[in-house]
Amino acid sequence: MFKIGKIFFWTIGKQVVAVNTNGFKISINILWAIIFGWEYFLAYAVVGLILCITIIGIQFGKRYFKLAMFIITPLGHDFQ
Repeated sequence: MFKIGKIFFWTIGKQVVAVNTNGFKISINILWAIIFGWEYFLAYAVVGLILCITIIGIQFGKRYFKLAMFIITPLGHDFQ
């Protein structure tokens, strides 16, 4: 959760990239996605869509889409 919180404030100009993971991180990502990740992913995607309705909110909507991709499997992605 600290990684997600830190990334939330520094997403401008960064891209979500996949990183190499070992078996332990993959199993933790699957567990995270099943228990918590899908809810957060859905929430960030819906908020991103709502923000993209206005011209001013498009940049924030894009940020939420980046976070939605990151939040479904936080140990398998990173920002660069």
